[in-house]
Amino acid sequence: MDEAFDEFQSKAQDPNTKIKAWGLKEGTGEPVEIPPSFWMTNGFHFTDTITGMPSRTAPTVNRSYEDREQMPRYTDIRVERFGVERTWRRIWNPVTFIRETRRRKAELEQLAKLGFK
Repeated sequence: MDEAFDEFQSKAQDPNTKIKAWGLKEGTGEPVEIPPSFWMTNGFHFTDTITGMPSRTAPTVNRSYEDREQMPRYTDIRVERFGVERTWRRIWNPVTFIRETRRRKAELEQLAKLGFK
């Protein structure tokens, strides 16, 4: 599982990534998109998002207590499925492209109704 997380972190921090993740900054307010640069030094237990458990970000590099307190934190992490499937093509089947595009549109509409932008 660590390899999968490392690969996620590597792909998610690419400025041209198709992976989109949202969360509640500091655990409050409206969900916001987490910038790719955030993943350079932070991560989360992505299995929590699969199992429906509460998820939150945490630093992945050693930092002083003061530095950790100044870094933003996100809770209730959501990762867009479409971007993950497009990034790891071995799990993306071109035959299902139209179906997935429709599902993505429906997911985005649902996220918009929930306040995700």
